[in-house]
Amino acid sequence: MNVPSTQPSEPSPTVLMPTRLQAHLLHRLRAAFSPSQLRAMLGPEDSPLARSYWQRAMGNALQDFLGRHSKMLRAEMVHWAWKANGGSEEGPTTLSLAVEALHAGSLIIDDIEDEALTRRGDKALHLRYGLAPALNTGNWLYFWPIQLIEEAGLKPEQELAALKQLGKTQYRCHLGQGLDVSLTIADIRQEHVREVTGSKTRLKTGSLMGLATYLGSLAANADLETCQRFAQFGESIGMTLQMLDDMGTISREDRGEKAREDLVAGTPTWPWAWAADSLDANAYQNLLNFSHDVRSGHLDYTFLRLRLRQAIPSDALGMLRKSMEDELETIRPDLQCAAAENQLRGAFERMCQSYV
Repeated sequence: MNVPSTQPSEPSPTVLMPTRLQAHLLHRLRAAFSPSQLRAMLGPEDSPLARSYWQRAMGNALQDFLGRHSKMLRAEMVHWAWKANGGSEEGPTTLSLAVEALHAGSLIIDDIEDEALTRRGDKALHLRYGLAPALNTGNWLYFWPIQLIEEAGLKPEQELAALKQLGKTQYRCHLGQGLDVSLTIADIRQEHVREVTGSKTRLKTGSLMGLATYLGSLAANADLETCQRFAQFGESIGMTLQMLDDMGTISREDRGEKAREDLVAGTPTWPWAWAADSLDANAYQNLLNFSHDVRSGHLDYTFLRLRLRQAIPSDALGMLRKSMEDELETIRPDLQCAAAENQLRGAFERMCQSYV
């Protein structure tokens, strides 16, 4: 693949910067399509193909997408959980990349299902390379984490636990995605909007963050009960970040394309949940009527966006900060790194600035 061939230096025991993590990810991608790796995966009876064929079949799309700007937040959370559990030697970079690969695959598939136009500052992959290549690329990224976990140097019992958690996460993410792509806001009764949105968020978004904190804890040799507590914590943090993201989609003018995508599709998001909680039946029905008009093309989405913006609680940021502190309290007895709490708060504040 046409990615940098220089092998990155050994990872630092501190959290890696997103650009360095991305360099590691692209390096491992190149290694995955090296002749030796392909021979190992294809078997001795298969003749090795010229690298140019693999580049066109898989490499171009993978390099394109994985090389785009990304916050690498989930990878950072793997390292955070590792440090929080007393990790003090080489960081779990390979496990961080496994989570990022799974996340990248989910974004590609999500864009296909949502008919999205852009992702990570560029054209959506299915629009650039075609539906079938993009679909295959996204699916390959669901399976690559298995190989990465096997290469992470875990003890046999840890590797088994990691693979089981990966499978559980993939299963739960697809349940959440099912809710996301199959239900519009018009399909959900007002009193159920928060419940449906919460379930979708925990399964689709929270599960992946939970995998990150689980793997980081596992790499630091935490016992499985502690790993599960960190997984539950990660899920809750993932939900909080999704609320931030949904709020920013409605409130920030520079996120108009994402707002258009969600409102035209009638996607249940947290502003809808907040509206359902705060409005009476008649006022909420008026919002649904506006949503119907937007979906049918009879009303510009910006009008509905402004109405939903009014439903965001005035103390939303304070509410989400408190939620994070409450969740942090649940794992405080397990923290073995004094700096872990402030590091997490710092990451949360960066997300607030980025999303809202």
